[in-house]
Amino acid sequence: MIDKRFPMSLFELAVEQTYDSILITTAELDLPGPQIIYVNDAFCRKTGYSREELIGKTPRILQGEMTNRSLLDELRETLASGQRFEGSTINYRKNGQPYVVRWSISPLMNEKGEIVNFVSVQRDITHQVELENFNQRLLESLAEGVFCIDNQGI
Repeated sequence: MIDKRFPMSLFELAVEQTYDSILITTAELDLPGPQIIYVNDAFCRKTGYSREELIGKTPRILQGEMTNRSLLDELRETLASGQRFEGSTINYRKNGQPYVVRWSISPLMNEKGEIVNFVSVQRDITHQVELENFNQRLLESLAEGVFCIDNQGI
């Protein structure tokens, strides 16, 4: 709950200018799925879509062949139960370029406890995943082990 003394314009500025992508949708989980009702500038920059192209669409437009379908099933089940969901999968920008996204999606409830919307905070973790994969491949390729020598030659 936001303190009534908190200036809403400040809250709106914080959401709009945050580094992470923020998306708010309707609460419809059945096909055709939730509709996007808000995206911040970071979301538009990350995906390559304009607000006008996103509002009224489903977030499914970001999915593609490498998107983890079983994770999406788990996401749907978790949200339907009124719980918060965290996970990562591959999404696609407007130009078709894949990226790894980590989301935290929470149901927004009205005063009666009914789910009315979902809010998703998203971060592109592609670079981190690439580094982890590189480090894993590097470790797997070291057949003889790793030796470290300090500046004294020890």
